[in-house]
Amino acid sequence: MVHFKTQAEAKIATAVRENKKMRASVLSALLCTTAVMSLMTAPAAGQDNTGASTKASVDQIIVTAEKREVSVQRTPISITAYDSEALQRSVIEDIYDIGLQTPGVIVNKEIVGKVYIRGIGTENLTVGGDPGVAVHADGAYIARTSAANFDLHDVERVEVLRGPQGTLYGRNATGGSINIISNAPTEEFYAKADFQYGSHDRFRYGGVISGPLSDKVLARVSFVKSDRDGFAENLLTGESLDTEDLTMGRARLRFLPNDDVTIDIIGEFSIDDSKPAPFKQLEFSDLFEGLNGAFDPPGLRDVAQESPVEEHQDQYGVTGILNWDFSGATLTSVSSYRNVDFFAAFDGDAVDITFQNFEDANDSEQFTQEIRLASNSESALDWIIGGYYFHDDGHQEIFIPIPGFGFDILHIADIKTNAFAVFGQATYALSSQLNVTAGLRYSTEDKEADQFSDFGFIPPLMQDLNQDSDALTPRFALEYSLNDNALLYASATRGFKSGGFTFNGFQSNFDPEFVWSYEGGLKTQFAENRAQANLSFFYYDYTDLQVSKLENNAGVITNAADATIWGGEFEFVTRPNEFFEFNAGLSYLNAEFDQFLTEDPSNPGLGTIDLAGNRLTRSPEFTANVGAQFDAPAGNWGTASLRVDYQYQGKSFFTPFNRDLSAQESFNLVNARLSLQDNDEMWRFAVFVKNAFDETYFLNILESGVEAGKPEGFLAPPRTWGLQVSRVF
Repeated sequence: MVHFKTQAEAKIATAVRENKKMRASVLSALLCTTAVMSLMTAPAAGQDNTGASTKASVDQIIVTAEKREVSVQRTPISITAYDSEALQRSVIEDIYDIGLQTPGVIVNKEIVGKVYIRGIGTENLTVGGDPGVAVHADGAYIARTSAANFDLHDVERVEVLRGPQGTLYGRNATGGSINIISNAPTEEFYAKADFQYGSHDRFRYGGVISGPLSDKVLARVSFVKSDRDGFAENLLTGESLDTEDLTMGRARLRFLPNDDVTIDIIGEFSIDDSKPAPFKQLEFSDLFEGLNGAFDPPGLRDVAQESPVEEHQDQYGVTGILNWDFSGATLTSVSSYRNVDFFAAFDGDAVDITFQNFEDANDSEQFTQEIRLASNSESALDWIIGGYYFHDDGHQEIFIPIPGFGFDILHIADIKTNAFAVFGQATYALSSQLNVTAGLRYSTEDKEADQFSDFGFIPPLMQDLNQDSDALTPRFALEYSLNDNALLYASATRGFKSGGFTFNGFQSNFDPEFVWSYEGGLKTQFAENRAQANLSFFYYDYTDLQVSKLENNAGVITNAADATIWGGEFEFVTRPNEFFEFNAGLSYLNAEFDQFLTEDPSNPGLGTIDLAGNRLTRSPEFTANVGAQFDAPAGNWGTASLRVDYQYQGKSFFTPFNRDLSAQESFNLVNARLSLQDNDEMWRFAVFVKNAFDETYFLNILESGVEAGKPEGFLAPPRTWGLQVSRVF
């Protein structure tokens, strides 16, 4: 429970609660109005204004979720895919926006991005741990959580794979995988310029140039720059906080030496100097009451802190992709190098006295190599085999000055990781309707680390750490085609996430986690492909689940005994005619610890307690989204489009102790966009609003390491608006 510090703030909170009651009705009115407009003004499905036959249908996105090109509706896993048009029309600019639109997915953009799917992710921000949801850029695995919140400028599509991907992806994909596929070079000249201006003086502009350099070489170059003033202010220093300052670019060359070979070289960089939202004390600490200068301003965004808030993240990478078609098979090689440098500094006590600060600097160099051979013949047997190698060198320095007690804390760590895997999967058509799939992956990992810890008041400590992990992760699946437009599937999959270390304290290593996932689903298309509905159910049995808790004033990762997660998702989309589209998604998630023996730092007198029955962190029971788009002719010039998107997220907890002081109550978001595009699709103008009702919610609430039981939070963005102009050349 958040304790408000002023009557004015309490009144604001009351008004926000009252506004929630009317938001559902307002949204319903918007969507119903859009639907009625479409039915009143649009011709019947299958007829245009002259009586000629037309056809409206739901777009079918081709994905590579199973390492081969297949329609998303014929892929027997739970997957949501967004093409470039869907990203644009819903103003989805980064992975955080993907989380708001996708049932069962939570993405929190704090100091770094945190991705959770069906309750599984990670709270370990150090280089000693790995994400619970794997992120892949053009087929290359991204190891660091600090690099996960990708900007989606000039992206062909995004695929969100729910559930363990233990066979084809393997490494640390117990929660699922997010695959980002950039746009390839075009065979004809193409250029595009984008410009956006919005609230808080946000300027975002970018461009793309693509085309042939010769008969055998194609090229594409893209660039985006985004700047915005802060949503918050440090009243003590006048510093603008929660800002945006991002520069990103990508260059892609495609070589076509002959009809059978394609080689892509992709180079990209990102420089992000955005300042994060500051820690905000939600309940003033008793330690600071009566101290001279101790001050925390009213309002949930502004702070008064003596320490500057900083964040810098530079990353660059090169990926090489070879596809070589043989008679009956395709050889694919994906080689990737990525370098990530990250620095963050913030005020640990969150008030304007010199008590505790925090600095984190880390860098990482990773190399990945995957080689696979896949069948491409028209036979009853489809198969894929491959090998994988991953190497990572990481360095981290965490500095915690605590002048309030007269000493500093310093942790310095170096880590080397080597991972190997071999995998294979085969699908055999027992009949024209029934397929059976079996796959297996063997993974082995070795992590070696050295850590130096100086706590200031005792002699420095040294640790030599080692963590070896290996696992067999099989997959078994059945898929049955009821007809050409309905696919029924069931699977059993084992997932594995390697163990590791936490480098923000003198801690021992944590063990790997394992999960058996049982899933069934139905994918359908009907009404002459003008509608599709997908349904999935899942049951997870976790052992040694890696969870975060506060221990000795530091966040540590430990292994819970076990946990059970079950639930389901439903997604529906229809385009009854050329003028109206409607989509909806719903996720139900039951995620609880079966057993978790731990101590509560807020109540040390209780000793060891069992958190059995508590919900996992960042796992709301319900999430939902609804969207509607109405397209209408704009005279003889082009097409006008109105789109409204609604997202709901149920109550979630940020710690396994499930206390209300560190919980986010349910919230509702409404986004809207009105656009105008000419008939030649050369010009597009748009105006949009995000978080239209200015909903106040938190991306994270921490239980303070300064004083146990006192919450500190990061606020999500407020209402924002923008104007967009794009021109294709």
